[in-house]
Amino acid sequence: MAPILLRKSQRDEISLGTDAAHVLQLGPTPVRVVILEDAHYHWDSAVVLPDRRLSQVDDPLDIDGAGVDDGREGLEVIAASLRFAQLTPDRPWLVVGHTDRSGADVYNIDLSELRAKSGWAVFKGHRKTFVEVVTDRHKIHCYQHILKWVSQLWAWPCDPGPIDNVHGSETTRAVRNFQIYASQELQETISPTGWMDPSTWGAVFGVYQRVLRDMLRVNKQELEALQAQLRFLQQGEGHIGCGEAWPIVAPEVDGVRAHTNRRVELFSFDPAPDGHPRFECHPG
Repeated sequence: MAPILLRKSQRDEISLGTDAAHVLQLGPTPVRVVILEDAHYHWDSAVVLPDRRLSQVDDPLDIDGAGVDDGREGLEVIAASLRFAQLTPDRPWLVVGHTDRSGADVYNIDLSELRAKSGWAVFKGHRKTFVEVVTDRHKIHCYQHILKWVSQLWAWPCDPGPIDNVHGSETTRAVRNFQIYASQELQETISPTGWMDPSTWGAVFGVYQRVLRDMLRVNKQELEALQAQLRFLQQGEGHIGCGEAWPIVAPEVDGVRAHTNRRVELFSFDPAPDGHPRFECHPG
């Protein structure tokens, strides 16, 4: 007896006759997963960080130690995903955020959703969403990290010195210089205050998009066209948070910090004419 292959949504109903035996086979949902790896989120932050090679400065309380320098950058992962999307425009995406297990469950669900949203914003090219999320949920060492990366990438005089999560005079100087150079080089409208206000986070987004263009070897209009054609699952408008429900490190231990568990995953799905199932990824 040939099985009936089901690719329906979990909420769909299928009617079968009662006068015969039936074999039902649940069809898998083929998916590719790209991970914006653990080191690209500092503890309790929703800021997508650009470069894994600075990850060793992260939280010393992480039980899995410092990040490993394997040469991969967060923006390189996003650029590779955009290349794949360009070749497979009919595949929908879902951006999924995670936390470690060091906070309350409800708090971590909210944080994971913000991480997914900020990752989605960089991938999709949605400046307003990125600025809203990271202005609300960042740490000082997040922008220290970004400033140091920019200083190494483009030789702007915005190195804040040690990434110590303290906004001292060197960090003020670095932010101010970043604001001046972003105004001159990227035509961003920023006042050189030395503080990370929303317009300065907007300039960070502008830097990220400029670097993505360089990685993809496209111009501004070509990148925007590529991002405009991205398709996402309807669930969560293309981004959802799983809280602390799917840890990679120490899955049986509650209350621990682990940089490996602080991550965002980009899921790319095969086309499904009958729709994709909903992802229920946290108990809430």
